Amino acid sequence: MTDSHYLVYLNAVQGWANSFHRDLFPSGAPYDPFLLASHLGVSVQEIDLKGVDGYVESFKGDYRVFLSSRAPFVRRRFTLSHELAHVIFMRTAKRGGIKDSYLVRYRRNGLPTSEFQDEKEERLCNAFAEEFLLPTDVLRQRGFSSDLRPCQILGVASEFRVSMHAAAVKFSRLFGRHHVVSSLWSLKTPWPMAAWWAGNVLVQEKVANQIRHGDPRAISKKLCI
Repeated sequence: MTDSHYLVYLNAVQGWANSFHRDLFPSGAPYDPFLLASHLGVSVQEIDLKGVDGYVESFKGDYRVFLSSRAPFVRRRFTLSHELAHVIFMRTAKRGGIKDSYLVRYRRNGLPTSEFQDEKEERLCNAFAEEFLLPTDVLRQRGFSSDLRPCQILGVASEFRVSMHAAAVKFSRLFGRHHVVSSLWSLKTPWPMAAWWAGNVLVQEKVANQIRHGDPRAISKKLCI
């Protein structure tokens, strides 16, 4: 993957998200992907899926997104946002808006060459979903610092209707992975277990080692939220 190509597409998908914010959500958060789907003319069905969170299919010229009814509500919001990005890519390709060969599925006459997943497109659809649900500029305007408190992560997750993990990952990207590290620990097990991490890998390993060697400060003073 060439960085220059990826950045061009990344800027494009983030621009899509920001334009939808302006046009559909003048009052701000939370940003509703179900409303966006209606705006795009995409039907959404929640069904009993196993092994996948959702997918999109083309049907008689229209698009339908299927979401797993088993997934938590915040996960369904992210999955729908992700699948809608695929729809936008497909419609853009059909209009001739994808003219290079960077994305594998659109290298023949603006139409998908196959149904397999393209890792680059998946990353871009994730980037769209993240920016749509948690806009970078909106968070920057809130005046957060890298000295985050658990209540701030919880507050953003609640207001924007995303998971705590998604909010923590967003903050680690806003301030840099070396400046913000967050984790969620379960205290219901015989020994504390990390449910998820966000941030610098080296710091994660250091704290995990402290916990494994019985240092309670690793939980009480560092990363437990």
